[in-house]
Parts: sequence; structure tokens; C-alpha cells
Amino acid sequence: MLKKSLAIVFLIFCTASIFSQSKPKLGILPFTGGTGEDGETIAQIFSIQQEILDAFIVVPRTNAVNALIAEQNFQMSGYTDSDTIARLGRLLNADFVVSGHIRRLGNSNLVFAIIVNVETFEQMAGDYRTYRNIEDVRNLIPAIAENMITATLRDTSVLPRLAIAPHNHHAVGIKGTTTSAQRVYF
Repeated sequence: MLKKSLAIVFLIFCTASIFSQSKPKLGILPFTGGTGEDGETIAQIFSIQQEILDAFIVVPRTNAVNALIAEQNFQMSGYTDSDTIARLGRLLNADFVVSGHIRRLGNSNLVFAIIVNVETFEQMAGDYRTYRNIEDVRNLIPAIAENMITATLRDTSVLPRLAIAPHNHHAVGIKGTTTSAQRVYF
């Protein structure tokens, strides 16, 4: 009887271990913009959302990754480059990385979030919401989290790929005219 009980407990433990490891790993970068610690706070709130914890294993950031984040923060105003996001994701040993920004557009306050597949460099989804006060953002995070989770479950292998070349508003065209042409390749 004791052997049977131990075998059942061992089987349950192994099954639980297999299922808990089957969840993809998610890295969450601090949101850029805002003031003070707004971006770090939003990332922390995002990382403890029950929907996120149910769908992913949230990977904590290490000191090495925090140093790289600080370096990247110095070089760019936000984590918009999929290469940079994927590189940070690899350092975190993550499958997906969430990155976000706090911005102002006219009289509107906006919070943006994207999720990038670290292996394929694909931006799986993007979302933005408007808010009145920064404190309101915590109420927007569950809906944003749901969109990110849904995006990671989609099979994107059959979708056409879209690449957008960098756009330079100050490019000089023929005869000194300014051009804003942009080429899109499929």
C-alpha cells in the first residue's frame, strides 16, 4: 500500500512538473517614458497579473540584463527595435518579451505594449490604451495582458511577412527635393 501511494505521489509530481514546464517563458522589460519609476512599476504590475502567471513562466531580470537595459536606455528612447528586444529576451532565456512605452500625444496620455517572439523576432501583437492619470494604467493592464496572451497562441506561420524599411523624413531625393517614400516588401 505504501509503495502504491508513493508511486501515485511520484506520478502526480512528475505530471505537475511536466505541465508547469510546458508554459512559455516571458520576459517583461520596464516600460519607457513617464516619470520616475512609472515604467518599472507598470512592468512589475504586468508581471503579477494572474492571466500572465497562468499562461507564462515570468522570468526575473538579472543584474547583467538590468545593466544592458540601462545601456540601451542611454542609446534609445524605447525598446522598439525587435533585435534589441530579442537580444534582451535571449539574456533572460525567455520565449517572448513584453516591452512598452508611456507617451503623450496632444492632450492624450497613451500606454503602448508589444510582445516579441524571441526566436523569430516577430512582433506578435501590439496594444495601446488611453488614460487620464498614470494611476489609471493599472486598470488597463489586464486587458493588455489578455491581448498579449491571445497573440502568442496564434499560428502565424501561414501569414505573409511584412517588412517596413526605416523611414527618413529628411532624405534628399532627385534634384534636391525632400522625399518621404517608403518601400514595403512582402
